[in-house]
Amino acid sequence: PVHVKTGRAIGIDDFHGYQQLTPVKLQKHRVEQAESLAKDSVLALGLRNVTCHIEMIVTERKGWKVIEVAARPGGFRDILYNLAYGFDHTYNDILIRLPKRPEILRKPKGYAAAMKFFPREEGVLKKVVGLEKLKKFESFHKLMVNKKDGEKCLHSKHAGKSVFDVIMFNENRAKLIADIRRLERLVTIYTEPLRKK
Repeated sequence: PVHVKTGRAIGIDDFHGYQQLTPVKLQKHRVEQAESLAKDSVLALGLRNVTCHIEMIVTERKGWKVIEVAARPGGFRDILYNLAYGFDHTYNDILIRLPKRPEILRKPKGYAAAMKFFPREEGVLKKVVGLEKLKKFESFHKLMVNKKDGEKCLHSKHAGKSVFDVIMFNENRAKLIADIRRLERLVTIYTEPLRKK
């Protein structure tokens, strides 16, 4: 499982996947329930020899609920699973289609997070402050810049793409979470309002 925090959870009027983190802190029986529901969902749809990306939400009263079942790998899963567990999700996708048994390692090597940064307000990108300092964090792994100054920045719900994405990894969960908090305080995206035609 991968825990996803949406843009809405951090106060942006958008449901993009802001942060993806694995492994998750769930009790063993919760993981087993989620895996059982995932299996039932795949079988109910008659999916065979494909990788499935299954989104769920857990509620206190009713347990797990399926939001989406898609015959595709999820975003950033290849790099997250490789860092956190040491297996190749893309290669597994090929094995599944052959069909051959995929290699899925369950013992984590550490904790991995992928984060997509959108501006709080849509507009034209003026500047991004703090990215250079990010590269010095112990948990820093990779930075992918998707927008340049002067480009239009829209939220995901309006078919926009993130300004930048960050991949982080640490063997220690507390250190990773601390670096994520530092990153959130450090980086600021400045936009100017879009000009109306």
